[in-house]
Amino acid sequence: MNIEADLQRFIASEVVLEGGVSEGEPLISSGKVDSLGLLQILGYIEQNYGVTLLASGTPRDFESVQALANAIRNARKEQV
Repeated sequence: MNIEADLQRFIASEVVLEGGVSEGEPLISSGKVDSLGLLQILGYIEQNYGVTLLASGTPRDFESVQALANAIRNARKEQV
């Protein structure tokens, strides 16, 4: 499973219980994810990918599933 699909699955099952989100859909500005939901997502990313985006990410990294996945990939490259 790729990162985008994994994040979409998590968000649909734990954060946005009705309908989920698409890869490019805005998370916060769409109103589907609130600040607590974003913290849940960031906690999941840290636990499952070993990346702490809360400390290293920029606001643009949190805009969509696609942006989160790209931020994870970039952070992992920097760790190597």
